Amino acid sequence: MGIIDDVSAFGKGLTQKTKDMVEVTSNNNRIAALEKQVDDEYRILGEKVFVDKVNELEGPYQDELNAIRSLMAEINKIQNENKAIEDAQAAAAQASAEAKAVAAQLAAEAKAAKQATIDAGAEAAREVERKAAIAAGNKFCPKCGTVIPAEHSFCSECGTKVE
Repeated sequence: MGIIDDVSAFGKGLTQKTKDMVEVTSNNNRIAALEKQVDDEYRILGEKVFVDKVNELEGPYQDELNAIRSLMAEINKIQNENKAIEDAQAAAAQASAEAKAVAAQLAAEAKAAKQATIDAGAEAAREVERKAAIAAGNKFCPKCGTVIPAEHSFCSECGTKVE
């Protein structure tokens, strides 16, 4: 046998080992899938036995039934605690949203009141200025409010004829 025959034999052996490994891996995957199915069936069977035996006070499964009842009671307690927390969070979120809405409304009302005060003050100041201008013999533009010297007939700001 020559070197080529040795390499060829080695390659065939390697190919067979690879095929064997692939088949073993595939078989292991199938076994794992079947074991999962068995576990699922055990779970279903266990649930059915529990439902059938849950009310038995004595029997071969009493310790297991009591353990399951205890665990289920604990789960129920924790679920109730979670529900209470979620309800409290929802109530707090609602209260926060309502408080924000009230605060926004109060801020808007305060801003409107402040603006009304500013507008009233500005109007009062314009009225004082107009009366002072008239008392000094000047005219007051009815359109833009500019003080106009008595000798002018038109407003120097907006061009309105002033009498």
